[in-house]
Amino acid sequence: AARRGREGGKYYERMWEAAMAAEAEVVAVTSFNEWAEGTQIEPARARVGPESGFAYQGYGDAEEDETMYIRLTKAWGDKLVAERRRRRVLEEEAMAAALQTRQRLEALEESGAH
Repeated sequence: AARRGREGGKYYERMWEAAMAAEAEVVAVTSFNEWAEGTQIEPARARVGPESGFAYQGYGDAEEDETMYIRLTKAWGDKLVAERRRRRVLEEEAMAAALQTRQRLEALEESGAH
């Protein structure tokens, strides 16, 4: 199976940065527990299965790293929502300014001034 290097979460963050730079309206995280691909974001704790002896990998040494990708997803999702709101405000302000300009031009035309 093809595996993606995780780089301690840096690759995941670069993908979010690319989505933000592209002014994405929506971001779909299409992996949650794709362990075979190495793209899982579900909580992970390093341990060895008691019956299978299979070694499960975590995301780091600290206990809070178990939820690293969930926390990253939340933080980037919050940034995405904030950016969408900011863009919407800018669009509304631009539309209001354009409407005012149009109204002024129409008023000038009606008064016969050029």
